[in-house]
Amino acid sequence: MVPQGLILECKWQQSAGSVDEKLPDVNLNIQNCYPAPAIFVIDGGGMKPGAIKWLKRQVVSNKNLLGVYGLTDFVVWANNNF
Repeated sequence: MVPQGLILECKWQQSAGSVDEKLPDVNLNIQNCYPAPAIFVIDGGGMKPGAIKWLKRQVVSNKNLLGVYGLTDFVVWANNNF
């Protein structure tokens, strides 16, 4: 049986911290362990420069990662797709 559904992975980092340092591991988990496709919602403004850009580039090689959105962009995506 093929799993169906959509997983929302959400991370918020309001100030400097370690959430953005965990993105490579989360990306690998989405690619290798998640039973359904995923969308990553990440926001808060506290990420290191380039962290979100790096994650967005992973959509090309990670077939289980459908998109990476900030909170506002995710709401726009959801309104347009559901």
